[in-house]
Amino acid sequence: MPAALMPCVRQQFFDNNGDPLASGTLEWYDSGTTTARQVWSDVDLSVSAGTIVTLNSAGFPTVSGSEIAIYLSPVNYRVVVKNSAGTTL
Repeated sequence: MPAALMPCVRQQFFDNNGDPLASGTLEWYDSGTTTARQVWSDVDLSVSAGTIVTLNSAGFPTVSGSEIAIYLSPVNYRVVVKNSAGTTL
């Protein structure tokens, strides 16, 4: 089944003050549940980005220190955005 690119290929995340969400996280789940759902860093869904993606100092998603685009399976997701202290935003 084809992948869907998360809207806005180079997505940047910000805190409640409008500053880049440095070292924050994106936690991915099946919609309406607490069941972790994997996301991908390639259109073929062959390179896993895991279920928790860390943001760099500028608030961009990374895996192993490299910025990535996030690709989603064609299912409904829920994403929880947290700051570096683990507080849900």
